[in-house]
Amino acid sequence: TIPVTSPRTQAVGETMTLTGNAAAVNKVKLVARVVGYLEQIHVPDGAIVRQGDLLFTIQKAQYEAQLRQAQAQLQLQRAALAHATTEVARYTALVRRNAATQVEVDNWVYQRAAAEANIIAAQAQIDIAQLNVDYTQVRAPFDGQMGRHLFDPGNVVGGSGQDAILGEILQLDPIYVE
Repeated sequence: TIPVTSPRTQAVGETMTLTGNAAAVNKVKLVARVVGYLEQIHVPDGAIVRQGDLLFTIQKAQYEAQLRQAQAQLQLQRAALAHATTEVARYTALVRRNAATQVEVDNWVYQRAAAEANIIAAQAQIDIAQLNVDYTQVRAPFDGQMGRHLFDPGNVVGGSGQDAILGEILQLDPIYVE
């Protein structure tokens, strides 16, 4: 026996079949922003990563030392400011008793102003040094999929005036179809 069915009536819209490719909305090349040895790759090629995940670590010992050096300079400049402030007060009192000259007071006023400016410069150096320490850790800028890494641990990255692309990350959600 052969089964028989009745035809069904319905409205059918126009359809078209096309070939397409999926394309990431965001695609970022992960670049080493500081020079150093690539110490570790924290995720395998093709891994799904979350925003903020640690992907690569670049040697940071020299950048931590530069940060400590900048912090020491700040302490030195604060000491210079304290000394200059004390001397301004001391020589101002001596000028009132005719025991010192106005030139000496003016010199210490200048030293105090210079120390204040040097504190601002030292703080800026700390900020730059901290940025460099932070740049030794390359993190995922958004959720996505890691591509193939382009450097292996032990290679120097970020040098010779060109960007060292460590890898690429593609955002998968949302995604375009081209």
